Amino acid sequence: MRIKTDSLLTEFAGLFPIVDYTYSLGLTQFIKKQFLPFERSMDRFSNEQLFLGLILGSICAGPFFSDLARFFLDPGVLQVLGLKHAPDRSTILKRLDRISEMSKESLSKTIQWWYLYRFVNQKNLFKSHHKYRIVDIDSTINPAYGHQDGVEANYMTHKSGTNGLHSIHAFDDQTGFHLWGKTRPGNADSPQGTEEIVDEICEAFWSQDRKTPIVFRMDSAFAESKYLNHIHEKGAKFLTKLQSNKVLVRLARQTLHWKKTRMKAANGAVIYVAYLSYVNPKWSKNYRVCVYRYEEAQEEKKAPFRQKPLFEEAGSRKKYQYFYLAANLDLSSEKMLEMYNRRGNCENAIAQIKSQCHCCRKINRKSLQTTNLLSIFAVFGYNLSILFRYGSRRCCQQNLELATFVNRYIRIPGKVVKHSRQCSIAINISKSEKKRGYQYYWESLIGRTFRTLQPPGQAA
Repeated sequence: MRIKTDSLLTEFAGLFPIVDYTYSLGLTQFIKKQFLPFERSMDRFSNEQLFLGLILGSICAGPFFSDLARFFLDPGVLQVLGLKHAPDRSTILKRLDRISEMSKESLSKTIQWWYLYRFVNQKNLFKSHHKYRIVDIDSTINPAYGHQDGVEANYMTHKSGTNGLHSIHAFDDQTGFHLWGKTRPGNADSPQGTEEIVDEICEAFWSQDRKTPIVFRMDSAFAESKYLNHIHEKGAKFLTKLQSNKVLVRLARQTLHWKKTRMKAANGAVIYVAYLSYVNPKWSKNYRVCVYRYEEAQEEKKAPFRQKPLFEEAGSRKKYQYFYLAANLDLSSEKMLEMYNRRGNCENAIAQIKSQCHCCRKINRKSLQTTNLLSIFAVFGYNLSILFRYGSRRCCQQNLELATFVNRYIRIPGKVVKHSRQCSIAINISKSEKKRGYQYYWESLIGRTFRTLQPPGQAA
């Protein structure tokens, strides 16, 4: 089904500068080169048109895959991509089905290598005063309610029995850039694939700068000995939370020297810290282990006519909660806790990708590799928006969430004006919108006025 439209009004007037930025990165040439061996019948849509539209639509169309059809019907999108007709969802999925399973796996790695090395080469993204380059690794469940390929019940401690896919992600702490990831079957362990992520990220970062140490920050699900030893033997650093066991609890209760920190728990209690002489026989080295404790919030029982006891009762002793951090860093215990508490940025980035990128909600019935490739396209669009925002001279726009950035600077009403040999976009900016900095933002983003766009490929 192909729908033709003659309307000149567009909803995505702010998409034109982003497409111009993709040309400067060489994205269209990369897509054309990678999908060239898979081309067969390109009568109306070329691969660079379809998949560039899929990448841009993953951040602009909405959280659901069905919104992609409305995105392709927009006249501004058709003009940017050089399309005469809007492709439907089945056209994109059929094009992906033509690729073999082995080629999809190698293609997903190639795409991630491309934007990972583009990110590393952007030196303006890294501040010189940062002592460490922190990478967050975490896993998440994509729920599913059918019998798609790879959908299995997951038996994690906090999501036991949930049907879906279990994906793993690695993010840059400073910018929120997605460095590497993979969609796995639902019954996969949380740390499965961590060694591959560590190897790829270390190789990319060390190709530009080997002096700045890399710190992999993880939760307790990744605190297995073989992964910690692999990171240490690779020459990188790690900071992870340990799972509680009988030995750690016994050592923590026997500790007498506690140091008060400036940090507070969620209930407002002050956190105390101490070092533990904990030795795991599976560790290749005795890593530093710190224990932290805070007092549990106890609910006071209402007893207005009961007199307080003169001596402390046996059951009224203070109860503490303990948690443990392990690292091969030369940092104080309080600095380790401060660094670990910033791991919430990774959770926010995962939530943005899952809730605002439509490709992450599409699970292919036949092929897990197709689902993985669709999720990588969604992550590609998310990373493209980060590179685009950090290219701006206005630092206030860099920390915006993806939905806020799209609604403020991409979903701008405009009109496509066609001339004899070129096409431009007309935007009517009101006084209230000028105060929000639309015009200044676009002019300061790349430092120049955007040229007239040339579409990546003309439709036949």
